Amino acid sequence: NPSGDTQSFNFTTTGTGYDGFSLTDADAPNDQELVAGSYSVTETPVDGWDTISSCTSSIGDSETASSLELDPGETITCTFTNSKLNINVIKTANPTSLPETGGNVEFTVKVENPSAVSVELTSLIDDKFGNLNTSGTCSVPQTISAGEYYECKFTENLAGNAGGSHTNIVTATASGVIDTDDATVSFNDVLPTIE
Repeated sequence: NPSGDTQSFNFTTTGTGYDGFSLTDADAPNDQELVAGSYSVTETPVDGWDTISSCTSSIGDSETASSLELDPGETITCTFTNSKLNINVIKTANPTSLPETGGNVEFTVKVENPSAVSVELTSLIDDKFGNLNTSGTCSVPQTISAGEYYECKFTENLAGNAGGSHTNIVTATASGVIDTDDATVSFNDVLPTIE
């Protein structure tokens, strides 16, 4: 866990005398003395977190957490590395102002993934325009690789009173992580004309 995070992780196990357990970042490693035999240890998935496991053997055997073959005198160490997932949503409007008579505005939604692993973008919801799936170029689900982003655009016709504005908020959900951003369009006064 990142330092100071209090997320708890639960582990289930199989094998004679191998008991399930729970850990947080403040906990010491879970050491259990076992007799030779077959075992496994599995971390229960937690939304918003990614887990990578690796196991090493004191005698050089190839071991995985899902299939541990403990020999007499062997020590197997399994490490579970938990990475907190993160996304960053950026929403922009073009143009950012319109005459009060209204016009089309192109909204761009960018979902960045600064996490160390890929995330699965499963939802893009706008508080004014609803589900953005199939709106303009927006389409979910999308896999966003580590350090990459997904971007889409949609167009809406807006109108309002001079001096007023329209703000809409998009909410993105990816691998259990949620982030939001908004965009505002202002309306300008249109002077009357005489013919």
